[in-house]
Amino acid sequence: MQGNWTWAAAIRVWWAFTWRALLAGFLGAFVVGLLVGFVEGLLGGARHPAMGAIIGVIWGIPASVWAMRSALGRTYSGFRITFTSTH
Repeated sequence: MQGNWTWAAAIRVWWAFTWRALLAGFLGAFVVGLLVGFVEGLLGGARHPAMGAIIGVIWGIPASVWAMRSALGRTYSGFRITFTSTH
């Protein structure tokens, strides 16, 4: 399948990335949100409205990078993705 991507192959790679990113994002956001909320409660400070969005973006970046690396590193039925040097 060298150099000839099919829609089925693209969808399998997309799905492998998507479910990993969603799972890591939801679980991480829950844990980090719980910890931030707990600390804010202990400190008695008022919760800033943008705090959840900021934490979500900060957590989402490493979660999506992990998901992409994981999806690209697996072997699919019929193909696998490899990277080669252009030099």
